[in-house]
Amino acid sequence: MMTPTACSDVKQNAAPGVRLIGSPDETWNFDQQCATLGLSPHRAASADESEPDETPLLQAGPATIETISHSLSLPFSGFLETCPNGLAGITQRCIKTARAGGLVLSLTSATACTLPVVELISIAIRRRLALPDGEVAELMEICLGEAVSNAVIHGNLEIPNHLRATPKGFESFRQIMRERLCDQTMASRRIEVHALRDGELSFTLFVSDQGGGFNLESKLEKETRVDAHSGRGLGLIRRACARIGSEDGGRTLVMTFPRLCIAQGN
Repeated sequence: MMTPTACSDVKQNAAPGVRLIGSPDETWNFDQQCATLGLSPHRAASADESEPDETPLLQAGPATIETISHSLSLPFSGFLETCPNGLAGITQRCIKTARAGGLVLSLTSATACTLPVVELISIAIRRRLALPDGEVAELMEICLGEAVSNAVIHGNLEIPNHLRATPKGFESFRQIMRERLCDQTMASRRIEVHALRDGELSFTLFVSDQGGGFNLESKLEKETRVDAHSGRGLGLIRRACARIGSEDGGRTLVMTFPRLCIAQGN
């Protein structure tokens, strides 16, 4: 059984029904950052010490394949990667998604580039939303891969896509990407993936970054040009989704999928 940490500010501001579990050896100010986010903090030697009730739980800690996979499985509602500055950059959408019964993943760009995060979150979404194997599940994973890649490369790392249009440009692209992943500020920018069921017929994914944002309509319009060298990933997403949109000034891509067959959703 876990022992709740004592923090009057947290108890006063905590969002009802949302708790964050962190390890006892956190070096950053766990209580204060929980208070800032409006979360109720708990410390546990391991995630398995969580209390057996229906309260949505978010797990915070260093990102590994094991910790991410475990935190995306019941009874948890998701995983928040901790950095030297703790939970800085976490958005309120994480709490709202957990409270709504959805699934949350918040990682740094560096982690998104080194771990198979798309595979991990796709598996979790399939299980949590009870998606049957087939076209929708496969297209969801492809679209999620495109969205996460765009969020990291073009959003957080601010690398223009046109560099990959030629072999010489691709070498420049790779060099810039290595340099920016060595930049602590850029590498620690977060991407977030949120999954919510919209009912029995559809579900929505939100993929967010901390870049400068973009104009979705303009990007989709360019994608329709025959000679376009960029934006094709967004075109694929548009064709696969029932609806596509953006929020937060273009920092969040919103993708809605039918839960059954694409043909039935059209």
